[in-house]
Amino acid sequence: MVDVEKMLARFADAIARADPANPLLDLVGSLSPLPVQVWAAVADGLVRQSWPKAALAVLAEAEVRFGRQALIEFHRALAYRAIGDMDNAAACARAAARAAPQWLQPVWFVADGLRERGRTHAAASMLCDFAMQPEILKDVDTVCTCMKFMIECAESGLAHALGRAAMVAHPHHLPLMELLAKTALETGQFDEARNFYRDLALGPHAARARLAALGLALSKRFDNAADTDIALIDGMLQRSAPASTKASVHFARAKISDDLRDYRAAAEHLRIANAAARAVQPWDRAQWLRDKARALQGQLPRNRAPDRACVPVFVIGMPRSGTTLLSELMARHAGIVSRGELNFAEHIDRAVTGTPRQAWEDALTSSAAMYRTHIIRDDAAARVYIDKNPMNFLHLDWITAALPEARIIYCARHKADVALSLWFQFFESPATRFSHDFAWIREVDAGCEEIVSYWSARASILRVAYEDLVHDRHAAMVRVLAHIGYDAAASASVSAVAPVAPTGQIATSSLWQARQPVYASSIGRYRHYLEFIPELKSFL
Repeated sequence: MVDVEKMLARFADAIARADPANPLLDLVGSLSPLPVQVWAAVADGLVRQSWPKAALAVLAEAEVRFGRQALIEFHRALAYRAIGDMDNAAACARAAARAAPQWLQPVWFVADGLRERGRTHAAASMLCDFAMQPEILKDVDTVCTCMKFMIECAESGLAHALGRAAMVAHPHHLPLMELLAKTALETGQFDEARNFYRDLALGPHAARARLAALGLALSKRFDNAADTDIALIDGMLQRSAPASTKASVHFARAKISDDLRDYRAAAEHLRIANAAARAVQPWDRAQWLRDKARALQGQLPRNRAPDRACVPVFVIGMPRSGTTLLSELMARHAGIVSRGELNFAEHIDRAVTGTPRQAWEDALTSSAAMYRTHIIRDDAAARVYIDKNPMNFLHLDWITAALPEARIIYCARHKADVALSLWFQFFESPATRFSHDFAWIREVDAGCEEIVSYWSARASILRVAYEDLVHDRHAAMVRVLAHIGYDAAASASVSAVAPVAPTGQIATSSLWQARQPVYASSIGRYRHYLEFIPELKSFL
């Protein structure tokens, strides 16, 4: 058995000793009688040890001996990427994919590179085409991996089509069913989603039962206490389960009780759900305090060269304050695209402020270009792109510094309604785990107001009340469209009639509500709960 690590160690030792002999020739000589797989393993080791040029030399000799092969081309791609030559890296990976059309790694390499350059549709389409091959469809683990990549690219429709094709050969594969339920839910195929969630709920696995309960609850409004889905979820309550599953099922049951106007029962389920959620998902208050302190400082230098090719719009505010409703209403107008809740601003802000202060100006310029790339992507061009991550109020310094052309809209809603709505949620993000405790909610709400007030004195921020969007949407949308620089004539002619419901992907907890006509029942909803959740009085 060939010990590749020993070969690499001898090469490294010869380099370190400045051996008068050529260490690379010695390495190639050692490889001479060995199969191509060993050559590729050695090239991979050289790349990992930061000798990509040596890896390319080894691979060039391998090609002389074995001819052009997918294995050699793929490892060339890895070496070129390590050097920073992404054009040659992509070309080699594509050559490997052509030579071995059923090998995932080179296709993934190219798709990942496309995604990094903002070409998310091309990346997802490439993986979809690969996975749709009959032989690949038999490999359900590879199919699921490709589906997850497509979902991350906001291409749940493509992922769903792939999953449906794979179901023919794997009708009872639970991870595949889970992904199909998720993509059906996100693309508004609620009947199909419920069928998958029912099958998952009947299974023995607690984690999937947890997802099934929430999926069933979110997929419709319940109006009949005899609904068989309620009995299914009540059956889950009787099972012994981990705290996370217990929390999820009680959150689901609370939502159903609320639909049925049984507010006492909903409150009881919420108390159990939030207590369990606090146990398994503690909120990092120390991190919040650091983020808040950072958000109340205008440290970054201002970018004086805005890019007018497109207008990024940041819809911020407390979660559950109407950010999804507003972004969906805006996106129903020509030339406006909502990208949903992106996390780019957070990551880019941390990257920029993590660089030395003397490098901030260059970091801002490159970070602005990176953000535009990822928000514009490679689908139909638009004039306005919406990022509706509500927690972006923590990143207003970077937003206003790097993207002076950006428009900012702050969604506000009655504090008690926000607090109650948050208490109904089982968020996945660590940043929103404050939702499980009313004291935490009050603290973050006060911090949000403080931060937005600070930046309102330094940038143009439009405040939009959720209640106005419901009661006088025409006037509210005229203000919104004017604020973002939308065509004045189009802005003035905004219809007061409810627009057609969205048909794209929605991945937030408002995914069902956002597809329904705008309704007023969510205004003053807290009043139903004051008797059963007296903590809400502190928000009045």
